[in-house]
Amino acid sequence: PERIFERCSSILLHGQPREILEEDERRFAEQCERLASNGERVLAFAQLELPASEYPEGYKFDQHALNFPVRNLCFLGLISMMDPPRE
Repeated sequence: PERIFERCSSILLHGQPREILEEDERRFAEQCERLASNGERVLAFAQLELPASEYPEGYKFDQHALNFPVRNLCFLGLISMMDPPRE
């Protein structure tokens, strides 16, 4: 989750994006720690609206070439799930 959060410059609250504040960073770290300490797998989610003029339908996104923005994302939230060890 930290790798996603560090790529975000805004956070979505009550349906509206706003700049990430120090308080948000603190709360993020606390929640990640709390969830992970319970043995839960924690995932972070973010979004970025891309202009259709630059990224039309059918655009070939390439995760190796990174032909799309990966910074200034908008943080959406965390989700956790139980992930028991494999036997």
